[in-house]
Formats: sequence, structure tokens, C-alpha cells
Amino acid sequence: MVTRRDLFLRARIAIPEDNAAFEARELLFKALGIKKEDYYLSPASPVTEEDEKAFFILLDRRLKGEPLAHILGEWDFYGRTFRVTKDVLIPRPETEELCSTALKFLKPGDRVLDLCSGSGCIGITLALECPGIFVTMGEISDAAKAISEENIRLLKAKNITVRHEDALLPPLDPEERFDLIVSNPPYIGLHESLSGDVSDYEPSLALFGGEDGLDFYRAITQYRLPTLTKGGHLLFECGEKQARSVSALLYNAGAKNTHTLYDLSGKARVVIAE
Repeated sequence: MVTRRDLFLRARIAIPEDNAAFEARELLFKALGIKKEDYYLSPASPVTEEDEKAFFILLDRRLKGEPLAHILGEWDFYGRTFRVTKDVLIPRPETEELCSTALKFLKPGDRVLDLCSGSGCIGITLALECPGIFVTMGEISDAAKAISEENIRLLKAKNITVRHEDALLPPLDPEERFDLIVSNPPYIGLHESLSGDVSDYEPSLALFGGEDGLDFYRAITQYRLPTLTKGGHLLFECGEKQARSVSALLYNAGAKNTHTLYDLSGKARVVIAE
């Protein structure tokens, strides 16, 4: 007789990750269609052959390098669960720093633009954390746009518009103004190496930002900085070695009070400009 605990232990041993126990549990919950409390109440419950087979199919996918988030079809961000697929970048903990910083500048009634919005985790989080603001999310990928619209429905977010928009081009309406512009754009250089779980599974459209990884920062700085209201702010997430270059782009474009914030790992991660 194979129990839930047996499957968990098999996966925990097989998964070569520091957080193997967490991943093993999540795969088990997914395969069996149970919640955390169900497992802890009865870990010795037997599983059917069908459930056992489903579990090992998921485990095999993970062992071949597929990200856990894609297998689960969802990922947590800022205390909420977002739908994710291979068409959007998996939300990262460091992007939560971007949201926390953005919230410090917001008040009800403000207009926010989230460029390269992907799953919508940034724009939706801001709308839910600061009710009364108006968020526009711009995304060039129709598949990603569909995922963000699904997340808006699932999380019951209000006052959000999602539109097809290329962040490398001038704004659709040059007269449109925003109090806050936030972006976690593609910032990987074309010749940078990536781990297999990123390069093989996450969308290249959301990863690569030109030869040096700075194409989106150049375009957004050039075209969008002038669309800020007086006293408005532009916030970028950037790669750990890009903050100085991004700050220089903003400074040369006439931005005021440009400065950099560091994430919990001590890496330069968020660049702010007024």
C-alpha cells in the first residue's frame, strides 16, 4: 500500500534542490488534488494507482528541469496566488521590492502605467494594495495579456485596463499622463548565459533586452519619462549589474533625484527617478 507520505518522501529524495521538501509537497498536492491541511490531517492515507501515476508524471517533469510554477500553473506573489504559464515570466521575490517601493509613492486617484506587464503581478498588486488608483498595463504579447486579464478576474482587481503596447515605441497617446510608471522589462543581454530552467521554459520575449540588455530602459526613458506628471516617479527593476547604467540613462534624460535601492540579498535592484 502506497501512502501520501510515501510519495512525498520519494520526491523529497529525488529533487536536487535546497527546498526539495516544499517542492515535493506542492507536487503531491497538485497530483492528488488536495490541500495542505488534507495532507497533514492524514498523511498515511493510501493513494490510488491512478493518483500515484499522476504524481510521478509531475515529478518527472520537474526532474527534467521544468519550473515548478509551470507545473502547478500558479505562483505566489505579494501574498496572492497568480496564474502563470510558459507565456509569462514567473514572478520573483525581488519584484516584490519593486511593488513595496511603488506603494510608497501612491495615493488614491493616481494614474499608474505598468509596462511589460506580463502576468500582471505588479499592476494588479498595486491596484489591490492601494484601492482608488487607476492602473494601465501595457504588454506586447497577446498570450501574456490574456493571462493578466485572467488574473484580474481571479483576484477581483478593480480599475485596471490591459492593452497591447510595445514599450520600445513612443506612447499610443503622447498627451496621456501618469503619476507613476513602473516596469520590470526584459533586461538580459543577448550573450548572457542563463540556467536551463529559465532559457528552456520562460518566454524569450520577456527575457532579452537587446545586445547589452538595456534597450527597454533606453526606450522607456526616452519616450515615457516626459509623460510623468509633475512630481511623478518612474521605477525600474533591473539586473544586479545594470543599476549604474540605468541611472545614467535617466540622469542624462533630465530625471531628478535618481537613486538606487537594494534587495534583501544586497543587490542593486530598483532604480527610481522623479
